[in-house]
Amino acid sequence: MRRGLQILFGFLGVFFPTLLAEAVARLPLVGPARRARLQAYGPEHLYDWLQGLAGAFVKFGQLLSLRYDVLPARYCRSLERLYDRVPPFPTAVAREIVARELGAPIEDLFADFQDRPIGAASFGQIHKVVIGRGPDAGKVAVVKVQRPGAEGHFDTDARWLLALGWFVDLTSVLGHVKVRPVFRDFIRWTRRELSFVIEAKNADRVHEQTAWNLHQRIPWIYWEMTTPRVLTMEFLDGLPVSELVRRLEAGDATVREELAEMGCDLPTLARHVLQNYYLQAAVGEVFHADPHPGNLIVLPGNCIGYVDFGLVGRASPEDLREQMALMDAIASQDIERLFVAVLDLLDAPRGLLVTEHYERFAAATDAWLDASDNPGATPGEKSLTNLVVAVMNLARDVGLPLTMSMTLYFKALMAVDSSVLRLRPGQDYHAELVQTLRMIKLRMIEQRMGPGPTLDRALTTALFLLETPGLVKQQVIQYQQATTSMYRKFNQAPLVVARLMRGAAVAVLAAVAVLFPLDRGYSLHLPPAFLEAVHVEYLARIAAGWPLGVLLAVGLWWGARVAAAQSLVKVQREG
Repeated sequence: MRRGLQILFGFLGVFFPTLLAEAVARLPLVGPARRARLQAYGPEHLYDWLQGLAGAFVKFGQLLSLRYDVLPARYCRSLERLYDRVPPFPTAVAREIVARELGAPIEDLFADFQDRPIGAASFGQIHKVVIGRGPDAGKVAVVKVQRPGAEGHFDTDARWLLALGWFVDLTSVLGHVKVRPVFRDFIRWTRRELSFVIEAKNADRVHEQTAWNLHQRIPWIYWEMTTPRVLTMEFLDGLPVSELVRRLEAGDATVREELAEMGCDLPTLARHVLQNYYLQAAVGEVFHADPHPGNLIVLPGNCIGYVDFGLVGRASPEDLREQMALMDAIASQDIERLFVAVLDLLDAPRGLLVTEHYERFAAATDAWLDASDNPGATPGEKSLTNLVVAVMNLARDVGLPLTMSMTLYFKALMAVDSSVLRLRPGQDYHAELVQTLRMIKLRMIEQRMGPGPTLDRALTTALFLLETPGLVKQQVIQYQQATTSMYRKFNQAPLVVARLMRGAAVAVLAAVAVLFPLDRGYSLHLPPAFLEAVHVEYLARIAAGWPLGVLLAVGLWWGARVAAAQSLVKVQREG
């Protein structure tokens, strides 16, 4: 209850003052300096509120910092400062959780368990260990332990996020952009991070799909020591990219010597970080969705190690087609093709008026394309974030927010871009993307035309040929059954017609039976009122036609017999 009140009153304290500040800032009499202060009010207070709530709200703020398709740019830039700065929980608690989850004392499980964690975040912390038993005894590993109460706190925060999203959509403060679907996707994906079994499966999946890539390394998962709350994986002994860039930016000359001893160099490392991402997404169809510098490890031979697989993106065939169209347009530096590719990515309906948005998009992308291969451009001008922001601004302008899968795709791209430009500020993105696109296409051809895929297609074809006689026979039987059923259904029509014709014949004979005595002059003792209402001469003229009535009745009866006989013949043929 206390957490809920903290969320509610904090939100109200940010929402309504921000609305007022934004409204006042749009008044024509407000000066530039005061307008700038008013426009900075909302981003700053939203940042302070999310940072103060911590937990899932910090992660949500980190996601919102990428959603230029939902929020104005100044809000996204303010939220980029959010970090998962959470103090570690007591080691004694971590030891207790590990022992309880794995069903054995720590001393029996590990030869060494370092009490000081090497990393801590909202949902867990990591300890370095040495496995103490089994075939892997003596190997160095890391144990990730879930923070106590993480699931309960997240469930509470998730309910409040959905409620707040409903309120924001109800007020329509963001125009035609709806945030509740964004909140729902965030909750669904973040809940997956709470299960370390899912994270372990993600790591195995990325490894299986991209094992052919020798420029990356995925840690081995020790499944016998993994549960939903404890994850044990191989320790990648290398230099974290976050530490590498920090030392480079601090002017540490020894770091280049260390890289040389490892057989590494900065240009090749930057290239592999970029290429690994695109190869994972476009060829492996699954990619590490949070490759920030802290999750990348430099290993000997210019190899990049990956850790923390709580967030993994998956590319459907439609996503792959859209990604390739986007990369082709960038490689060819064709802005119109790029604009069409982005609209396709957004699933924009036909007839959508986008002419007025093209100029803004073209200006932003043209500036980035010019800087991408310009040696004199600054890292800020070269940054792929400029392209991503242009795409998301277009999405917000037309009211078509990105799907969660494409949001993860661009989130990972921006994280990769951060590492690449810090490792190699003069990166020629155009040349690298052309080379990467060529590698992707070659790998796709190899996947489809290699010995394995060719053998699979041959076996599938052989199996189809063996099953063809049985399939043909089955189709013939089904056709015959369907034809028989259809004929029997349609054969009811002649029988109905025969019944109608018999009824008509009986009615005609009844009329003849009445008219024949009148023609012969016999009195039928008709009521006087009827005789006065009907002309007797007209009635006698009709009665004189009774022979024709007899012929008509006979014809109808004969027609009924013919119709019934036709129906009988068709049924006999099918039998």
